[in-house]
Amino acid sequence: MDKEDADDRLKSFAERYSSRTYRRSTLLISQDSPNPKEAYYLTEGYVRMFKKNAEGKIIFIHIFCPGSLLLLPWILTDSENIFSLDALTPIHVHVIPQKDAKAFLFADQELLAAMIDRLIRGMFGLIERIDTLANSQAKEKLATLLAYLAQKVGVKSNGEIELPFPVSHRELATWIATTRETASLQMEKLGKKGFLHYAGRKLIISNLPLLKKEMSKH
Repeated sequence: MDKEDADDRLKSFAERYSSRTYRRSTLLISQDSPNPKEAYYLTEGYVRMFKKNAEGKIIFIHIFCPGSLLLLPWILTDSENIFSLDALTPIHVHVIPQKDAKAFLFADQELLAAMIDRLIRGMFGLIERIDTLANSQAKEKLATLLAYLAQKVGVKSNGEIELPFPVSHRELATWIATTRETASLQMEKLGKKGFLHYAGRKLIISNLPLLKKEMSKH
């Protein structure tokens, strides 16, 4: 099954259910609620998956884009949820009972295979980012994160890539497990190299190929 067909089937199913809108920064699901009863199909906006460790530090996991069915492993396996989800932007979702989402996917084996394929690809990407966080300096960590954001959610315009939501230096620091001061210093250096700049509060990636080269310098 190709991606377009899978997206259409999932969207048609999700639209049977009621929808909700949420403001930016709304917490949808908490890691402290291990058994949420509802799944979310995202139609507009972006959602962040993260986890807080014992020290209260946030560990960034993934960003969901429109067309995503959130928390797929929990839907398929009935396992306890260990992650939190919050809205990076204003979002619109269809809210689906977990049992309905699971029954639908298991009844459509082609769609189920396509969704599992997406899940596995996402896991490989996560493993690569974990490797970078574990074995790189702050500059390479930041370059890896920015390249991920550009490729995952970036909007191309005039040869550059614009992130569709504002990202503060404090947030970047949280995502790569460093201090705000370190993140600000590295952002300044990347800006001076011509890799990125700001338009108001929006971050623009000016040269993704060169930025990606910074990822390999460790």
